[in-house]
Amino acid sequence: MEIMPNWTVVFLQLIPFAVTAAVLYKIILMPMLDYLEERQAAIASGTTGVDAINADLEARTAEYDRQLQVARSKGSEIRNAKRVEAKAAYDEQIAAARSEAEAQISQAIEEIQAAAVEARTGLQDSSEALAAQIAGQVLGRPVAQG
Repeated sequence: MEIMPNWTVVFLQLIPFAVTAAVLYKIILMPMLDYLEERQAAIASGTTGVDAINADLEARTAEYDRQLQVARSKGSEIRNAKRVEAKAAYDEQIAAARSEAEAQISQAIEEIQAAAVEARTGLQDSSEALAAQIAGQVLGRPVAQG
């Protein structure tokens, strides 16, 4: 048995190996590398597209927030204007009701005063008649009313 390799056999076996390796490189490895490069390029372009979309989304969100703030401000202004308008109407109704109540109170006071004068007059007449009657009974004769 020989331990030393036969260089002719090694060389002859190296030729089909090299041809097979070259063919595999050309048929399998090159298209696979091209595919992986295209895929990497697509991924890179996709991430830049996502970045652009995110930037656009942030810009739109900021614009919507600004519009929402403007709408809230306008709503607050309208609400305050309506509140002032309602307060003015309320104050007007209160003033009208107050003046009507004061008119009713003054009319009632006048009626009460007139009734008091009438009652005083009636009581004075009644007291004079009663005094004359009592004096007539005490004196035993009729007394003239004065």
